[in-house]
Amino acid sequence: MLVYHGGSGFFNAHFLDPVGPKTVLVRMLRNLKGIYRHIREELKVFQMIEWILALRPDAARELRERGFIYEAMGAFDLAVRDLKRYLEVSLASEDRETIVAKVEELDGKTSQLH
Repeated sequence: MLVYHGGSGFFNAHFLDPVGPKTVLVRMLRNLKGIYRHIREELKVFQMIEWILALRPDAARELRERGFIYEAMGAFDLAVRDLKRYLEVSLASEDRETIVAKVEELDGKTSQLH
């Protein structure tokens, strides 16, 4: 059941469904990641991604993001690993063609980070 909730949009009754501690922790880590991104603490953003993936190894958003961070660091083998996993866990992603092209681009590159 959707109920309009003030100026902030719609409230869905399933928002009140109980969730486990992992779900709460992942949500908190994502909130922290957003805060750190906002204040440009990139190392802390990366750490939040690492912790989220420790709890949820198939978290598509974080796999994709960490893949692009690894690419920027020159760790192409790690970028390819994460982006391939992203493609496996998010079969219907809108950016699939872009990510496939990125994997093909990076697959043959020699990593600069060891």
